[in-house]
Amino acid sequence: MISHYTDNALFDNIQQSLRSGKPISLGENFVQDAWLESYLPWRIPKSLEMWQAAGVKTEYQESLRILDIACGCAVKSLSLAQASPNVWVTCLDSAQVLLVARDLAERMGVESQVVFEPANILDADFGENQFDAALSGQITHYLTEAQNASLFHRIYSALSPNGVFVIDCPMATDEPAETTSFLTLVLWANSGGAAHSFEMYQAWLSDSGFRQIKQLSERWLAAIK
Repeated sequence: MISHYTDNALFDNIQQSLRSGKPISLGENFVQDAWLESYLPWRIPKSLEMWQAAGVKTEYQESLRILDIACGCAVKSLSLAQASPNVWVTCLDSAQVLLVARDLAERMGVESQVVFEPANILDADFGENQFDAALSGQITHYLTEAQNASLFHRIYSALSPNGVFVIDCPMATDEPAETTSFLTLVLWANSGGAAHSFEMYQAWLSDSGFRQIKQLSERWLAAIK
């Protein structure tokens, strides 16, 4: 992972994108990234903090159905499943990444509460009124404005009434920052994405029908169907 991000080829490709004005794939290793995240113990309490901030509570529901989109190792949703046997998770990602999520589910003792479905989130049909909560973590900044708008419309349809949609992703602020500026450069060069602002997310979510859209932290926001 370190070798990839310090290789000259990565920055040569970014330079090529800038010269051509068109993004090209930088070949990010999402599988390796998921493996690394799956062994970070602090991710579990931080994930539970995120769900609490979003108002997702397990003790008041007999069954809480969660859709984890582009789940990676899925630690955020699996943490909630580990905290309550009433939580049922559907994990969507590439087949290779789902192997990592399944391994972590086994280690956390929640595999029986999880369904793993290979999917391309750019065009996947999530169904209608099937989930009480949905999570999009570390993916919306890779997507273009049109791709996010499409994704949010499909998530809205997939949620039951009063369902909660949570986004965990770096966001741009009014004040220019070196971190988000560099992130936006790399994301644009890779896929046309960017570190979008809360106001951008708010507009897309509102257009999709969501209400009570709140920014919970520098990288968390939640919206209600």
